[in-house]
Amino acid sequence: MEAKHRIVWIDAARGVGIFLIVLGHTPLPGFVFQYLFSFHVPLFFFISGLLFQKEKFPTWQSFLAHRGRRLLLSYAVFCVLIFLYWIIWGHNTAYEPMGTQPFWGIFYGSNALKFIFTPLWFLPCLFLTENIFYLLEKYFKHAWLIFSIILLAVIGIIYGRLGLPHLPWSFEVMPVALSFYFLGFVSKDYLVKTRIDWFLPLIFMASLIFALLNSRVDLLNHTYGNWFLFYIAALSGIGLIIGFAQLWPGKILQRIGRDALYIFALHQVFLHLLRYLTNQIWPSFNFGEIGKINFLIGLGLTVAAIGCCYLVILIYQKLVLRFDFFQRK
Repeated sequence: MEAKHRIVWIDAARGVGIFLIVLGHTPLPGFVFQYLFSFHVPLFFFISGLLFQKEKFPTWQSFLAHRGRRLLLSYAVFCVLIFLYWIIWGHNTAYEPMGTQPFWGIFYGSNALKFIFTPLWFLPCLFLTENIFYLLEKYFKHAWLIFSIILLAVIGIIYGRLGLPHLPWSFEVMPVALSFYFLGFVSKDYLVKTRIDWFLPLIFMASLIFALLNSRVDLLNHTYGNWFLFYIAALSGIGLIIGFAQLWPGKILQRIGRDALYIFALHQVFLHLLRYLTNQIWPSFNFGEIGKINFLIGLGLTVAAIGCCYLVILIYQKLVLRFDFFQRK
């Protein structure tokens, strides 16, 4: 979507979403953790569906090249940069030995990405999701498209329930992610024309109740709990964020949303680094235990980590040539 045609609340929704992604990777009280994980990753698949524009890509090959350049090339660059950091210094800032992130895991993706690499699993999974959707939308129309999306989602839920192995690039997560991508795609015209912020309290209550009634959700580990509770909690949580973004599409949230890729890739590095530096100064400070009872610990780490990401972004913008594959969407 070109900058002059941007829908500001979509950027703001991404901004809220990436803030919650970072927050979800900090020490939190259990119920907050469970609530965030019920919808914050599905939100990004939904928003990606909102932004799907097949008319810009008349052939699948053109779409494949564009999304590969945007997602897979970005994935490769971030993996290399973070791996170099991990080898040189990063393993000293974490609680795991250096060998816990094998180099082959970068190619496999999925749960083979450990610790500061973990958030990167989303990029190849989104690449698969987008390309499968392009082909389905191209060759299946109306009822057959809906049937195929539902069938794949059921297969994905069953796969997760059986506890089967992780597949490369989180291929087993793709069918469930595809359902949110499709729902985002079909909701675009409605959401662009209609505000849903007027019933935010009701959406919030629904998302909270259904999230806490369900067990913990974790898309990376294809863990969904009860499928009905999972979808209701995820969709109401998505509606909550979109409604909030429509109500208050603040400039800061829009900026964070436009820089979501950088923050998504780098925030775990800074979360580990911040915890390490704090423990060097205050060895007795236990982030994990204190964070479970004090929400402000996670909130403070989130703000600090995003601030560190912006320091890197500023340095990159000022000192390094901006490569095309990092241009904002």
